[in-house]
Amino acid sequence: MEKYADLIKLHYEYFKDKDKYKKYTKKGVKVLDKYTDNNSMVVEDGGELIVAMRGLQPLSSAKDIVIGTEIFFEDAYQQSGFDFESATKKRKGLSLLPNYYGEILLEEQKKIDDLKNEFPNKKIVLTGHSRGGRKAIDLGEKNNLEYHSYQPAEMNKMGQSALGLATNVLVPTGIAGNIEFGKKVISSAIGSNTFQSTTEKFFGKEPEKRKGLTEGISNIYKTSKDIVSQGYEATEIVQPKLYAYENIDHYLLGDHSINHFVSREMFDSVNENKSIETETRVFSPKENINIAIGNSYTVNNRELCKKYGSVYDVHCNKIFR
Repeated sequence: MEKYADLIKLHYEYFKDKDKYKKYTKKGVKVLDKYTDNNSMVVEDGGELIVAMRGLQPLSSAKDIVIGTEIFFEDAYQQSGFDFESATKKRKGLSLLPNYYGEILLEEQKKIDDLKNEFPNKKIVLTGHSRGGRKAIDLGEKNNLEYHSYQPAEMNKMGQSALGLATNVLVPTGIAGNIEFGKKVISSAIGSNTFQSTTEKFFGKEPEKRKGLTEGISNIYKTSKDIVSQGYEATEIVQPKLYAYENIDHYLLGDHSINHFVSREMFDSVNENKSIETETRVFSPKENINIAIGNSYTVNNRELCKKYGSVYDVHCNKIFR
């Protein structure tokens, strides 16, 4: 599980700084620059091509704010969410915002098609966190590819509750007569119905249903209190990691951060701003020393380090601290 989470974390770091992120790349993992951008990162790891996708960063990207808002409105309309087919339509439900999420899905689909053509013998695996986790599900189900999704974003319950309240304020229950919006005439009695029923009558169509997930390729990891991914059923519940604890993330989102899934090695590397792996050097003495039984010896560590510092530098560094 940590293997794929680490690559998502790497993509987050790529989004933050496209030069600095390289120090967090593990040995044996090759980032394919040709297929890497702000939407996803493709890495080659043995026989796998892994497409890693970050979540939204609203504090760093205005476009991410629009995407998050659009998902909120569309999920409020689509009671069971939406999948690749419904998400990539020009207009899905009621949102008047640009369908950036659907456009990105189409771009990612082209990337997957190109990878299949260029690397026909490689296994393609999808992974993502939050909005990226949702993309991994939509694309994985579309292409029948194995996917590992962490806290996939889904706003059905939250969106419906908020917009249902707004609907009842705008179209209150118990007022006689009809209310006209352009050429649409809606009975005021709809104020007593759910928001979904109201939008069905107003827009003249029923929300589409999201298809079930495919067993054998779907892997969804969640913390038990995460509020962003409530609409998805987890295949594995993960305990939040104490060293990844953050007040805002814990109390506002229910331990939503990708840091609860990454390895300690990756977490420390990013937090301490150091390379994830340093070269390990194995040293052995230059001379064999035969010790006679019964004799006693006094060893001056400082003198040995001065003379053979290059041989025993790991231990000598501790002595000279």
